[in-house]
Formats: sequence, C-alpha cells, structure tokens
Amino acid sequence: MIWWFWLGPLGGCVQIPLSILRMYAMLNPYGVKVRYPQDMAVGIQDARAALEYSQEIKRWADALIGV
Repeated sequence: MIWWFWLGPLGGCVQIPLSILRMYAMLNPYGVKVRYPQDMAVGIQDARAALEYSQEIKRWADALIGV
C-alpha cells in the first residue's frame, strides 16, 4: 500500500510506502523522549531498531530526491 501526501508550498505530491510510515510511527515517540532526557530509558534492542529504521527512511528519502 502507498500513501500520497501533498507537499504544500513545495508543490506536487510524494508517494510514501506504508513500510516507511510504519517506521516513522515507531520513531516518532523518540522525538518527545529527547526533549525530556530524564524520562529517556531506551534498551539496546530499541536503540538498534531505531537506528535501523532511521537509516532506512534516510535511504528512501535520498532515493526520492536523487542523492
């Protein structure tokens, strides 16, 4: 499954695969955790998964813009 998102003032749309959206959803809570480091307790497996997901999202974005 693929989702389409409008890029607003940038113009056009971009296709975002559901797998990328799922990885993003998994990473999203870390954005809150880093703002409140006293609450940040991340296990090694979670850290490895987060790193893997972020690298995969970056690869997808790089391919999208031709880097």
